[in-house]
Amino acid sequence: MKKIYTKPKTPAVSNSKSFHSPYRSHFIKTLSLASVAVFLSNTSPVSACDTWNVVSTYFGAGANVLKKIPPQYYIKGMVFNDVGSAFDGVNYAFKNIDEEFRKVYQKVNLISTDPLVKQDAAGTITVAANKGGTVVDFANNSHAARVLTGVADAAITPTSNQAVNGSQLYRLGTGVVNSLGGGAGYDKDGNWQAPSFMINLIGGNGNKVEKKEFKSVADAFTGVGNSFVNLDKKVTKLFLDVLGDTFVTQDSAGVIKIGLNKLGNIIDVANVYRQARVITGVGDGAINLTSEQAVNGSQLFKLGLVTMKAFGGGADYKNGKLLSPTFVVKVFDKNGNGTEEKFENVADAFTGVSSSFTNLDQKIENIVINTAGQGLVKQDATSGLITIGGKTSGTKVSIANIDNVARTLSGVNAGSIAASSTDAINGSQLYAMSNVVAGYFGGGAEYKDGNWHAPTFTVKVFDKNGKVAEEKF
Repeated sequence: MKKIYTKPKTPAVSNSKSFHSPYRSHFIKTLSLASVAVFLSNTSPVSACDTWNVVSTYFGAGANVLKKIPPQYYIKGMVFNDVGSAFDGVNYAFKNIDEEFRKVYQKVNLISTDPLVKQDAAGTITVAANKGGTVVDFANNSHAARVLTGVADAAITPTSNQAVNGSQLYRLGTGVVNSLGGGAGYDKDGNWQAPSFMINLIGGNGNKVEKKEFKSVADAFTGVGNSFVNLDKKVTKLFLDVLGDTFVTQDSAGVIKIGLNKLGNIIDVANVYRQARVITGVGDGAINLTSEQAVNGSQLFKLGLVTMKAFGGGADYKNGKLLSPTFVVKVFDKNGNGTEEKFENVADAFTGVSSSFTNLDQKIENIVINTAGQGLVKQDATSGLITIGGKTSGTKVSIANIDNVARTLSGVNAGSIAASSTDAINGSQLYAMSNVVAGYFGGGAEYKDGNWHAPTFTVKVFDKNGKVAEEKF
């Protein structure tokens, strides 16, 4: 009998779990029974081969009856080599699927009966209110952070535990920026830009002034504090260089004294060529009736500003420019009649007043002559200028009475306050200046009811050990 062979339609699959071995014998037994049936049916060999090919086709999955190759059924990654075991695998897979469905149902039922996120009748939404734990994590399954939006403005109080939103932080940052200055702020990407403070500092020997950048307020104030220490050293060195160690002493309270144990009432700081020197590092001196303290240039500058206001007539410094005053002055004509004239500067105003004096000159001169003869007070007939002791020597004028008691000199017009001025100033000028100076001093300084109330300054200083302490001055 001629043998007929056919190739399996489905190739064998490797790298899979196979149930081939335990079921191959069953497949062979099945084929043997089929062979007996074919033999008994008196089927020709060719027809028998065709029959086996049909059987192989029915088995599928690469089965070949003639070559004794069992089928290979793949179910959920496992290989089954006969129909019976394949159906057992299917039953096993359905059993696992049923178990998975049961677990999913339990989870869904748990979520529906006890959800983490709830909303009560009042509309308040709570998250895991009935659960333990102290952390809520919004990260996704890749542990990447999420953005939480729709957050309302939170209460910002010492006891608040509410989440704040970006706009609140932005407003807070803007307020801090405005307070700090120095270029502090947020860039276009929302990143914080630290401030930068450029401050002129005095070097360690007190002789060199250099500009330094600071990135924080604390560092800037530390730099300023160190400058004050260096400035103090410079002042001390200046006095030592000019007067010598024996003339300069410092007591336990820190007060520096010059020539304490020496006679004399003049301190001369001129150099060997008798040229004047500049004394720097002079603190603001007290300005009051009994003050013996030296004043510095900044104080005089402030007084100069106040003086402009003391002129009146609209005189002022504004945007660095002087606004000229306009004076309305009552003057007397040649007939002694009073009238008003406007003057744009002090000189013209005094010229107008001088013209009035000229018109009254004769009467004044007669009064002076009658009371003091041809004495010390005279008025020039041409210019109207009144002089006292213009023809005599001496450097002092006293208006004390016979008992040497001081008199009040009244009727003094506002004098000129300038570098070369020798004019007397009146009480209203000093009063105006004192009030402004008191305002500049701060520290509670004021001029009230004719009395000067000195300021009190609380200053952080460094002692000889370099420790910071507060002192009141």
